Amino acid sequence: MAAPMTPLVVPHQTADHEIAARIARAANVHRRLVRSDRDLVALVSELRSWDTYTRDLLSRRFASRAVVQAYEHNCGPLLEPSTSTPLPAAAASVREQLQARVQWLERLRARLHDYETTAEVTLAPASPTTRIALMVDPRSSHTPAIRNALGPFGHGATEEFDPEDLVVDIGHAEHLLEGHSAVVVVLEHGNKSATPSAASLLAAGWALGAVGPAHVVLVADAEVEGLPEGLQVLRIDRAGPWRAELTARTAAASID
Repeated sequence: MAAPMTPLVVPHQTADHEIAARIARAANVHRRLVRSDRDLVALVSELRSWDTYTRDLLSRRFASRAVVQAYEHNCGPLLEPSTSTPLPAAAASVREQLQARVQWLERLRARLHDYETTAEVTLAPASPTTRIALMVDPRSSHTPAIRNALGPFGHGATEEFDPEDLVVDIGHAEHLLEGHSAVVVVLEHGNKSATPSAASLLAAGWALGAVGPAHVVLVADAEVEGLPEGLQVLRIDRAGPWRAELTARTAAASID
């Protein structure tokens, strides 16, 4: 089932970069070595996370859910291998499911310029100061609230990147911030650790070096510990006015 021709709500370049990042991330997942049952469980978990974020991305970048529904119809549900399946065959089955999704995305990417985009007609930012790059783990419980806090910059003004994608291909990342004047980086705690994850620290360091501290807003949960000294970080306090502060800091970071 081909993707229906429903309009994009972001510029073609934004959608192309984001889909390319999903494909690059998939390549990293595909290369994961599977030598044990624990490795297989990790591979399945990574595929589920990748698939969840990909479906969320498609639902947010097109004007209707028709495209993500076509993706789901074409690729089908994720199937976990039976416990009785030999390990090599089980790993191959998971990778085949991933590859089927990547091939669908590649076909969609090849046709992106056939899609109309409301962003370039009515939703394009009035100036580069409203182009915000948001680097956040899509699985974070804070992601919806952060998106909402950046809403005043306009529909389609914020482009999202998963910090894990920087780990996959830092060379590709050099082009991600073109046209953006402010970067918001969310420092997430690592797995079973209160310290920031390696991916989020990499994203923060890369952004600070790429556009300069004046154009970067760092955000972290109140429970994150061990942040590098000297960083100005906005703490997410569920009971506090951090959303308004994030909007204000991002607006200030957008000014040349």
